[in-house]
Order: sequence, then structure tokens, then C-alpha cells
Amino acid sequence: MKEIAYITGCVHFRSRRDLAETSKILQEALGILLAPDEERIYEELPAYVGEALGLEVAVLGPPEDPALQAELSEVGVLQVRPSPRSYSSETIFKGVIDISTNLEELLRQTTDFEILPNRGPVVRLV
Repeated sequence: MKEIAYITGCVHFRSRRDLAETSKILQEALGILLAPDEERIYEELPAYVGEALGLEVAVLGPPEDPALQAELSEVGVLQVRPSPRSYSSETIFKGVIDISTNLEELLRQTTDFEILPNRGPVVRLV
């Protein structure tokens, strides 16, 4: 069995651009190729996803369902978790490394997004 740390991060932000343009900005800031979530990993949320260093990076937009929009009205959420392709059913996650603060600082330095209070992940990260 392989033991690895569970790396996670989440940043809530507001952008003046649509999700596609916002994802392009984040793609440049993070150095990660992001593409529309064609697999609908994030189901009710429009998303752009990418992978790097065994981590899945997702940029989530406001939900399309009006019933969910009241709670999740931010223009975007950047969410990071281990990529399902980077571990097996035998992998044991030992400890959590939260990189949210690092991501917030990176976005402050490289974008004009308004960083909002962190309310944690929008989509369960396990």
C-alpha cells in the first residue's frame, strides 16, 4: 500500500468575466491546461478542469440550476484535490495539506479577481 498526503485547496472569488475567460486567466496564472468538463465530473456546476503533479484542478462557475444559485452565487471557485488517476484503491491518504492560502495569494498577485471568504469546497473532495 502507498501512503500519500491528501493535498487540497479551495478559493472562492469573483471575476468580471465569464467562466471561459476566467479559466483562461487561471490557466496562465497556474500554468495548467484547463478544458471544459465534458465528463460532467462536477455535475450541476459548469467547470473547467485540468491536471498537474497528480492533482486535479477545477474552476467551477455558478450553477445552472436556479434553485442552487442562491447558495453558490460566486462567479467562481478554484478547487484542488488529488486526481483520481493518481492513486489506486489501495492508496491510503495520511494527513491533509491545505494549499488554499497559497492559492489565494497566487490569485491576488496574478489576477484582478476579488478573493472572497473561503467557505470550503463546493463539491465534496473525496
